[in-house]
Amino acid sequence: MNAINPYAPPKAELDLFLERQYWRDGKTLVLRRNSALPPRCVKCNAVTDGEAAVRKLHWGSLLTLHYRKVKLDIPLCATHSRRYRRARSARLTLRWLSLALVAAFFIAPQLSRAFTLSGYFVLIPIALLLGALAQRILSALEQPLKPLRIDADFTRLRGADKTFLDSLLDFPGR
Repeated sequence: MNAINPYAPPKAELDLFLERQYWRDGKTLVLRRNSALPPRCVKCNAVTDGEAAVRKLHWGSLLTLHYRKVKLDIPLCATHSRRYRRARSARLTLRWLSLALVAAFFIAPQLSRAFTLSGYFVLIPIALLLGALAQRILSALEQPLKPLRIDADFTRLRGADKTFLDSLLDFPGR
């Protein structure tokens, strides 16, 4: 019997959904977990040379015990790759400088007997707080894409360029 069932779900769109690895959902980039993006820069939609920046993206809160992470290869052109590499090296330099500063706070009172300890203990938390704040800001600047949600099936990211998103199909799972 070769009768066409008019109540059957459309099979072609489902097959396309199962094949596809990435979509757009408004201003959000949606991709399957452990999938690869096309070899175009996510910031300007320029064709890349095939190299991608490997980033570990984290989403959630340790306080609520709902914390997920994903390792993602983010394709970037030479210009944007250079920019994010500079931000990463600035963050690492700041980390080493803040460690040296904390070490200097512990060594300075030993070298100078005229230094008062009451002023010294006030400066340590301020230095640690400023260092942590600077680390957080530089860490945010270092990531080309920011996670909005990471679940068992999909990763949703913001920060992709409009022309890159316009080249993708709409997310059918809304």
